[in-house]
Amino acid sequence: MRWFYGAVAVVLATVSVWAQVPRVLSYQGILTNRDGRILPDGDYELQIRLYDRLDATEPIYSERQRVTSKHGVVNVLIGTVEPLPERLTFDRVYYVGVSVNGSEELQPRTMLTAVPYALRAESAATAWALTGNSITSAWNGMSGSFLGTTNTQPLVFARTNITPLQPLQVLWVGNQGTFCFNPLASSGPAWRIQRGGGNKLGLHAVDLQSARSEATQVASGNYSVIGGGLDNTASGVGATVGGGGGNTASDTSATVGGGEQNTARGYAATVGGGGFNTASSNYATVGGGG
Repeated sequence: MRWFYGAVAVVLATVSVWAQVPRVLSYQGILTNRDGRILPDGDYELQIRLYDRLDATEPIYSERQRVTSKHGVVNVLIGTVEPLPERLTFDRVYYVGVSVNGSEELQPRTMLTAVPYALRAESAATAWALTGNSITSAWNGMSGSFLGTTNTQPLVFARTNITPLQPLQVLWVGNQGTFCFNPLASSGPAWRIQRGGGNKLGLHAVDLQSARSEATQVASGNYSVIGGGLDNTASGVGATVGGGGGNTASDTSATVGGGEQNTARGYAATVGGGGFNTASSNYATVGGGG
């Protein structure tokens, strides 16, 4: 009767941040008979099964491989014939069962053990990946996932050889916006914000509004400013919208202080507030009202 003494040599877990790690298991065993004598060199067929419990009756994975024995030693890369399914996350104990040339599964089953790749993957599970991370809960008084410190020391982002023309840039990918900060800037503001998507921000423009429904609703004019609100547009050079909703400053130096649906489309025209007002001539002023 043939016996198979096996040992798992390597467990390679699957964590997306370590995508270069192959999704296979390296397995080595020794074929002997009941008396402990090494079986002759040659080819043998192994049926390999993985179980999630030592006493499980149904495998969670199965693969058949033809292997060559040399002095009784056989080496198997589990997962090269039948790919290991994604549901095998290697976050629990698994057991290997082996049958040789169609015989009954040998006992006892072998427990998978972790080695360098798996240990590195375990530490990566709590690390921040450079390719992005899935946040498990919203930040609220440090009760959820966050990037920061848990003591009184500041969080520092640094790089060397920075110049005034190379600002530090942080992206809000979901909102298609950017926050740029350059404390060494020699001209123009040291910071600018664009959030919520929309057309490209103007040169040295600042857009602090929280939402917009159209791509044009952005501080797209050079040196323009939107102080807050939503659905506002500042497309003129040096144009300003203080806040409110649906306001537009479309000419050079045009200003809308706030309110809703106000428009300043003349050169240096001003609407102080209110609703549905228009200052369409150069230097025209509407104080407010509706």
